Amino acid sequence: MKSNHRPWPIPNKPWRFKQTWHDLLFAHWPVDANYLRPFVPEYLTIETFHDKAWIGVVSFQTSHARARLLPYVPFFKHYNEINIRTYVRYGNTPGVFFFSMNISSPIAATFFHKIFRLPYYYSKIHCNQENDCIQFQCSKTTRNPIEMDLVYEPTTEAFQASNGTLEHWLTERYCFYTTFNKTLFRAEILHEPWQLQQASAEIRKCEVAQFSNDDFLQQQPIFHYAKKQEVLSWGLENVLKLKT
Repeated sequence: MKSNHRPWPIPNKPWRFKQTWHDLLFAHWPVDANYLRPFVPEYLTIETFHDKAWIGVVSFQTSHARARLLPYVPFFKHYNEINIRTYVRYGNTPGVFFFSMNISSPIAATFFHKIFRLPYYYSKIHCNQENDCIQFQCSKTTRNPIEMDLVYEPTTEAFQASNGTLEHWLTERYCFYTTFNKTLFRAEILHEPWQLQQASAEIRKCEVAQFSNDDFLQQQPIFHYAKKQEVLSWGLENVLKLKT
Protein backbone atom coordinates (compact mmCIF):
# COMPACT_ATOMS: atom_id res chain seq x y z
CA MET A 1 0.00 0.00 0.00
CA LYS A 2 1.43 3.38 -0.97
CA SER A 3 2.03 5.97 1.74
CA ASN A 4 3.45 9.06 0.02
CA HIS A 5 0.07 10.82 0.21
CA ARG A 6 0.25 10.93 4.01
CA PRO A 7 1.25 14.30 5.50
CA TRP A 8 4.06 12.59 7.46
CA PRO A 9 5.92 9.27 7.04
CA ILE A 10 4.56 5.98 8.35
CA PRO A 11 6.25 4.58 11.48
CA ASN A 12 9.58 2.85 11.02
CA LYS A 13 8.21 -0.43 12.36
CA PRO A 14 5.70 -3.06 11.22
CA TRP A 15 1.98 -2.37 11.34
CA ARG A 16 0.04 -4.29 13.97
CA PHE A 17 -3.48 -4.70 12.62
CA LYS A 18 -5.25 -4.90 9.27
CA GLN A 19 -8.91 -4.66 8.32
CA THR A 20 -11.19 -3.79 5.41
CA TRP A 21 -14.10 -1.38 5.68
CA HIS A 22 -17.16 -1.56 3.41
CA ASP A 23 -20.10 0.69 2.51
CA LEU A 24 -19.21 3.65 4.70
CA LEU A 25 -21.44 6.60 5.41
CA PHE A 26 -19.83 9.80 6.68
CA ALA A 27 -22.44 12.10 8.24
CA HIS A 28 -21.03 15.39 9.54
CA TRP A 29 -22.51 18.28 11.51
CA PRO A 30 -20.83 21.67 12.13
CA VAL A 31 -20.70 22.77 15.78
CA ASP A 32 -19.05 25.47 17.83
CA ALA A 33 -15.66 24.32 19.12
CA ASN A 34 -16.50 25.66 22.58
CA TYR A 35 -19.44 23.27 22.72
CA LEU A 36 -17.09 20.30 22.26
CA ARG A 37 -14.43 21.48 24.70
CA PRO A 38 -15.83 19.64 27.78
CA PHE A 39 -15.82 16.35 25.86
CA VAL A 40 -12.25 16.50 24.50
CA PRO A 41 -9.05 16.29 26.61
CA GLU A 42 -7.64 19.77 27.23
CA TYR A 43 -4.25 18.80 25.78
CA LEU A 44 -5.82 18.27 22.34
CA THR A 45 -6.64 21.24 20.13
CA ILE A 46 -10.08 20.99 18.56
CA GLU A 47 -9.58 21.64 14.86
CA THR A 48 -11.95 23.83 12.88
CA PHE A 49 -12.70 24.33 9.21
CA HIS A 50 -14.00 27.81 8.35
CA ASP A 51 -14.36 28.48 12.10
CA LYS A 52 -16.50 25.41 12.77
CA ALA A 53 -15.67 22.17 14.54
CA TRP A 54 -17.31 19.04 13.17
CA ILE A 55 -18.91 15.96 14.68
CA GLY A 56 -18.98 12.86 12.51
CA VAL A 57 -21.13 9.74 12.63
CA VAL A 58 -19.48 7.03 10.53
CA SER A 59 -21.17 3.67 9.86
CA PHE A 60 -19.58 0.75 8.03
CA GLN A 61 -19.06 -3.01 7.86
CA THR A 62 -15.68 -4.57 8.62
CA SER A 63 -14.25 -7.76 7.16
CA HIS A 64 -10.95 -9.67 7.18
CA ALA A 65 -9.65 -8.10 10.38
CA ARG A 66 -6.48 -9.67 11.72
CA ALA A 67 -3.34 -8.96 13.69
CA ARG A 68 0.00 -9.01 11.87
CA LEU A 69 1.45 -12.51 11.28
CA LEU A 70 -1.78 -14.13 12.49
CA PRO A 71 -4.53 -15.75 10.38
CA TYR A 72 -8.08 -14.50 10.17
CA VAL A 73 -10.22 -15.71 13.07
CA PRO A 74 -14.01 -16.32 13.01
CA PHE A 75 -15.07 -13.60 15.47
CA PHE A 76 -13.18 -10.97 13.44
CA LYS A 77 -14.50 -12.17 10.09
CA HIS A 78 -17.36 -9.69 9.84
CA TYR A 79 -18.98 -7.11 12.10
CA ASN A 80 -20.76 -3.77 11.92
CA GLU A 81 -19.60 -0.51 13.47
CA ILE A 82 -20.84 3.02 14.09
CA ASN A 83 -18.44 5.55 15.57
CA ILE A 84 -18.90 9.09 16.81
CA ARG A 85 -15.89 11.39 16.39
CA THR A 86 -14.42 14.83 16.01
CA TYR A 87 -11.15 16.24 14.64
CA VAL A 88 -8.22 17.35 16.76
CA ARG A 89 -4.48 17.80 16.76
CA TYR A 90 -1.62 17.57 19.20
CA GLY A 91 1.18 19.91 18.23
CA ASN A 92 1.26 19.88 14.45
CA THR A 93 -0.20 16.39 14.03
CA PRO A 94 -3.92 16.31 13.11
CA GLY A 95 -6.01 13.27 13.90
CA VAL A 96 -9.33 11.88 15.12
CA PHE A 97 -10.77 11.76 18.62
CA PHE A 98 -13.56 9.22 19.24
CA PHE A 99 -16.46 9.78 21.62
CA SER A 100 -17.76 6.24 21.16
CA MET A 101 -17.15 3.23 18.93
CA ASN A 102 -20.07 0.86 18.74
CA ILE A 103 -19.43 -2.60 17.35
CA SER A 104 -21.58 -5.70 16.81
CA SER A 105 -19.00 -8.25 18.03
CA PRO A 106 -18.54 -8.49 21.83
CA ILE A 107 -15.18 -10.22 21.46
CA ALA A 108 -13.90 -7.64 18.98
CA ALA A 109 -15.13 -4.80 21.23
CA THR A 110 -13.18 -6.21 24.19
CA PHE A 111 -10.08 -6.88 22.09
CA PHE A 112 -9.91 -3.43 20.50
CA HIS A 113 -10.59 -1.70 23.79
CA LYS A 114 -7.61 -3.46 25.37
CA ILE A 115 -5.29 -2.95 22.38
CA PHE A 116 -6.17 0.65 21.49
CA ARG A 117 -7.79 1.94 24.72
CA LEU A 118 -10.67 3.37 22.72
CA PRO A 119 -14.28 3.73 23.93
CA TYR A 120 -15.58 0.54 22.30
CA TYR A 121 -19.03 -0.72 23.21
CA TYR A 122 -20.69 -3.94 22.19
CA SER A 123 -23.91 -2.91 20.47
CA LYS A 124 -26.70 -4.62 18.60
CA ILE A 125 -26.08 -3.21 15.14
CA HIS A 126 -27.93 -4.63 12.17
CA CYS A 127 -27.06 -3.87 8.56
CA ASN A 128 -29.43 -4.58 5.68
CA GLN A 129 -28.53 -3.92 2.08
CA GLU A 130 -30.62 -4.00 -1.08
CA ASN A 131 -28.64 -3.08 -4.18
CA ASP A 132 -26.95 0.24 -3.30
CA CYS A 133 -29.33 1.09 -0.46
CA ILE A 134 -27.93 0.35 3.00
CA GLN A 135 -29.64 0.52 6.40
CA PHE A 136 -27.85 0.56 9.76
CA GLN A 137 -29.82 0.16 12.97
CA CYS A 138 -28.24 0.38 16.41
CA SER A 139 -30.25 -0.15 19.61
CA LYS A 140 -29.47 1.65 22.85
CA THR A 141 -28.60 -0.54 25.86
CA THR A 142 -27.27 0.07 29.37
CA ARG A 143 -23.68 0.10 28.13
CA ASN A 144 -24.27 1.38 24.60
CA PRO A 145 -24.71 5.19 24.57
CA ILE A 146 -26.23 5.65 21.09
CA GLU A 147 -29.32 4.77 19.11
CA MET A 148 -29.25 5.01 15.32
CA ASP A 149 -31.38 4.27 12.29
CA LEU A 150 -29.64 5.33 9.06
CA VAL A 151 -30.60 4.63 5.45
CA TYR A 152 -28.26 5.74 2.69
CA GLU A 153 -26.99 5.21 -0.83
CA PRO A 154 -24.38 6.79 -3.12
CA THR A 155 -25.61 9.24 -5.74
CA THR A 156 -22.53 10.16 -7.81
CA GLU A 157 -19.44 8.64 -9.29
CA ALA A 158 -16.41 8.29 -7.03
CA PHE A 159 -13.96 11.17 -6.68
CA GLN A 160 -10.83 11.90 -4.71
CA ALA A 161 -11.16 15.02 -2.57
CA SER A 162 -8.74 17.84 -3.34
CA ASN A 163 -6.40 19.12 -0.67
CA GLY A 164 -7.89 22.17 1.04
CA THR A 165 -11.52 21.11 0.62
CA LEU A 166 -13.85 20.22 3.48
CA GLU A 167 -14.19 16.65 2.20
CA HIS A 168 -10.42 16.18 2.31
CA TRP A 169 -10.15 17.78 5.77
CA LEU A 170 -12.86 15.51 7.21
CA THR A 171 -11.69 12.19 5.81
CA GLU A 172 -7.94 12.22 5.14
CA ARG A 173 -6.92 11.61 8.76
CA TYR A 174 -3.98 9.34 9.49
CA CYS A 175 -3.90 8.93 13.25
CA PHE A 176 -6.20 8.90 16.26
CA TYR A 177 -5.76 10.02 19.86
CA THR A 178 -6.93 8.45 23.09
CA THR A 179 -6.22 8.78 26.79
CA PHE A 180 -5.59 6.05 29.34
CA ASN A 181 -3.91 5.85 32.73
CA LYS A 182 -3.25 9.62 32.76
CA THR A 183 -1.42 9.40 29.41
CA LEU A 184 -2.23 10.77 25.95
CA PHE A 185 -1.59 8.23 23.20
CA ARG A 186 -1.53 8.42 19.42
CA ALA A 187 -1.87 5.54 16.94
CA GLU A 188 -0.90 5.83 13.28
CA ILE A 189 -3.04 4.45 10.45
CA LEU A 190 -2.55 4.03 6.71
CA HIS A 191 -5.00 3.71 3.85
CA GLU A 192 -5.24 4.81 0.25
CA PRO A 193 -6.79 8.24 -0.40
CA TRP A 194 -10.55 8.01 0.02
CA GLN A 195 -12.65 7.44 -3.08
CA LEU A 196 -15.71 9.36 -2.00
CA GLN A 197 -19.17 9.66 -3.47
CA GLN A 198 -21.92 12.10 -2.68
CA ALA A 199 -24.71 10.33 -0.82
CA SER A 200 -28.41 10.57 -0.17
CA ALA A 201 -29.33 9.61 3.39
CA GLU A 202 -32.27 9.56 5.75
CA ILE A 203 -31.52 9.72 9.46
CA ARG A 204 -34.59 8.22 11.04
CA LYS A 205 -33.06 8.29 14.51
CA CYS A 206 -29.80 9.68 15.84
CA GLU A 207 -29.40 9.84 19.62
CA VAL A 208 -25.96 10.23 21.20
CA ALA A 209 -25.78 10.25 25.00
CA GLN A 210 -22.98 12.83 25.28
CA PHE A 211 -24.91 15.33 23.17
CA SER A 212 -28.44 14.69 24.36
CA ASN A 213 -28.88 18.25 25.65
CA ASP A 214 -28.32 19.88 22.27
CA ASP A 215 -30.38 19.80 19.10
CA PHE A 216 -27.61 20.07 16.49
CA LEU A 217 -28.13 16.41 15.55
CA GLN A 218 -31.62 17.40 14.38
CA GLN A 219 -30.10 19.65 11.72
CA GLN A 220 -29.26 18.43 8.23
CA PRO A 221 -25.70 17.07 8.01
CA ILE A 222 -23.53 16.62 4.95
CA PHE A 223 -23.14 13.08 3.64
CA HIS A 224 -20.41 11.15 1.85
CA TYR A 225 -20.16 7.49 0.93
CA ALA A 226 -17.17 5.24 0.31
CA LYS A 227 -17.44 1.74 -1.10
CA LYS A 228 -14.34 0.10 0.35
CA GLN A 229 -11.11 0.90 2.19
CA GLU A 230 -8.27 -1.34 3.38
CA VAL A 231 -6.66 -0.01 6.56
CA LEU A 232 -3.42 -0.72 8.44
CA SER A 233 -2.88 0.46 12.00
CA TRP A 234 0.09 0.64 14.34
CA GLY A 235 0.16 0.40 18.13
CA LEU A 236 -0.27 3.17 20.66
CA GLU A 237 2.54 5.67 21.07
CA ASN A 238 2.92 7.62 24.30
CA VAL A 239 2.93 11.33 23.38
CA LEU A 240 2.23 13.04 26.73
CA LYS A 241 2.02 12.16 30.42
CA LEU A 242 -1.01 14.05 31.66
CA LYS A 243 -0.92 16.16 34.79
CA THR A 244 -2.58 14.69 37.85
